[in-house]
Amino acid sequence: MGDAPFFTGQSDTLSELSPSEQAVYVRLSLMSENGKVRGRYADIARFANVSLSTFNRVVKSLSARRLVEVVWRQKTPSLFILTEKSRARAGARPKIYDSFTSEDRELFLLAKRVVPPAEMKELQKEADEEGKDVDVLVLGRVFGVERQRKYAQLLEKSSVDF
Repeated sequence: MGDAPFFTGQSDTLSELSPSEQAVYVRLSLMSENGKVRGRYADIARFANVSLSTFNRVVKSLSARRLVEVVWRQKTPSLFILTEKSRARAGARPKIYDSFTSEDRELFLLAKRVVPPAEMKELQKEADEEGKDVDVLVLGRVFGVERQRKYAQLLEKSSVDF
């Protein structure tokens, strides 16, 4: 990909999107190279697990929010460009879930995605007040005691870093 890593799913941006918009936006982010994705509408809709009509509606909505620009091409894949506004640079610090096993990472990310936006804002506020990463708080709610013990050293380290 690019020289510097970037996190396309800003929590403020994602919390303002509907679930179908989130699915499409995150899928485009994951598929992007330097903020650009080439693909047919039908293919990307299938990858995002939404219908073609939903994908069309969501792309219009994301375009109106200026998160995505679309260059439509006849007989060739369309070009989706994630705007610079949506491509915020992330710090050099890796995310806490990068150290999880693949099974735990999938569970954590799935659980984090289903947290309602209002609750996520409360968690973010609490994390800011305590000087912690919001992922640490989400992990405390998602994982049981056994899995929390498994990552105790990681949690202690991340509490010191923040």
